[in-house]
Amino acid sequence: MKKIIISAFICFSTAIMFGQHLELFGAMNWNNFHDYNNERYQISEYKPGNGYSFAISIDDIAFKEAALRFTFRLDNYSGEIYTRSGGLAGFNITKASVEKYSLGFEVFPLNFKILKALRINIGGSFNFLISEKLSGYKQSWFPSSPSDPVLLDGNTVELSNNFTFGIISRIAYNIKIAEKWYISPQYQFFFGLSNEFIKIQAKTKSMRHYLGLGIIKDLNKN
Repeated sequence: MKKIIISAFICFSTAIMFGQHLELFGAMNWNNFHDYNNERYQISEYKPGNGYSFAISIDDIAFKEAALRFTFRLDNYSGEIYTRSGGLAGFNITKASVEKYSLGFEVFPLNFKILKALRINIGGSFNFLISEKLSGYKQSWFPSSPSDPVLLDGNTVELSNNFTFGIISRIAYNIKIAEKWYISPQYQFFFGLSNEFIKIQAKTKSMRHYLGLGIIKDLNKN
């Protein structure tokens, strides 16, 4: 995983040489874990959580006939999960409060400029888990082999997937404040396509909303 992160960072650093705009971005996020439960003997409940995000982006990178956008993001997000599977013959339960830190690399191949100042970007987000903080428990109970709950403390039990990916979209409005400098209020939305957790009773995914502000430097020499 470290090799992948280092390779992505090298690619991003190289892209700065060819990009036209460099952006620093900070935001608050609202995260909602969810699943598409259609199992008869499965129960899942979720509570949303808040977090924050910091990112650096390079924009308008010329690639053949397209203009790409790359982003490196540090994400903090949280939420509560309760999943249960089984019936009278036995059950498995996971109940946890989760806080995650991840490093993401995002590529935006679809980029649109509207009315000069409005920007819309759509791309893919690839996220690598840095750490997780857990509280709660896991329990498996069967008549032939009952067991006590196993406490989750973030050290003895690993719950989160080390790698997740999804679709990321962005809408921003660039406001010029000085020669070659802009501020950019913006909204971003992440829709996860991969499972956030391992060894639990549901295929839990994440949706995250971001509301933040970017500071943009025009790198054009003209």
